[in-house]
Amino acid sequence: LHRPSGGPGTAGLASPQARLNRHRHRHRHLTPPSLLNTGERARHTGTTDANAQSSRSHSVFRMIIESSKIGPSKTAARKNSTVTRTSTLSLVDLAGSESARLANTSGDRQKEGSFINKSLLTLAHVIWKLSDPKTDKSTHIPYRDSKLARMLQQSLGGNAQIALVCTVTLASDCVEETIN
Repeated sequence: LHRPSGGPGTAGLASPQARLNRHRHRHRHLTPPSLLNTGERARHTGTTDANAQSSRSHSVFRMIIESSKIGPSKTAARKNSTVTRTSTLSLVDLAGSESARLANTSGDRQKEGSFINKSLLTLAHVIWKLSDPKTDKSTHIPYRDSKLARMLQQSLGGNAQIALVCTVTLASDCVEETIN
């Protein structure tokens, strides 16, 4: 599915705007923390034998920050111009990979786990292709094989700085899943 803007999307995707203008008046109901809380409340969770509150979906919070400065132009043709800088902050919480055997899932929970694992595998494949020294501009990067990879395309393949925080279990029966 795609949003009208042409970007990737999914069912139930929301794109509200929170603005902070130069006078520092904030719309109280659309602050970044309130938007994060709204998204967290909508996140799908379920119970498995491996986790009492297992994430059954990924969560992507993207904040587009625009900063404008009006000032003298460096070109003589324009006396004053507006310079706008745009940055994107993406906070991504991935649902963890899971073993159907360890989670003891069946039916809908097993299907969800399968979709989660497929999405994570596709994202790993995209990252592997991007980090492979043999990859050049003609190499196909399979962003479109997953909604998640497509949504993160700008962050993964563009001019971006990435920080990664992993939370993993130290349980010996989960070593294989943790390493994956």
